Amino acid sequence: MGDTEVVAARHLDMADKEQRQFFKKAYGKKDATPDEFDLIVNCDFLTSPEWAAEVVVKAFEEKFK
Repeated sequence: MGDTEVVAARHLDMADKEQRQFFKKAYGKKDATPDEFDLIVNCDFLTSPEWAAEVVVKAFEEKFK
């Protein structure tokens, strides 16, 4: 594994840890099943944050018309 891969793995580990901490603080749970969420955005294919934001905005608008 090259230096950039090691750095990327560290960033992913840190992001995962921060997400778990947020979820525990916000919801008082260690984890949740996907069916507990209104929307899950898979960013593997939405490579632009703006695209993901557009998906969230549209889902919100449709849910709360």
